[in-house]
Amino acid sequence: MEKKKGKTNRTFRLDSALLREARRVLGYKTYTEAIEETLKTAVNNRKFWQTLNRSRGKFRSFRPLYD
Repeated sequence: MEKKKGKTNRTFRLDSALLREARRVLGYKTYTEAIEETLKTAVNNRKFWQTLNRSRGKFRSFRPLYD
């Protein structure tokens, strides 16, 4: 059985011009969609860099793809 993701109503004070521009530039139809996708991207980026920093020095250099 899948676990449902909950949605919560929150109130934020955001720069309206920045929010409009982000929605337009990123190509989202709604402000909620723009905010959610941007937050997902930020979280994924942070997780990626944390993983990379934890593994620093544990990998040997990779051979070039083309010898």
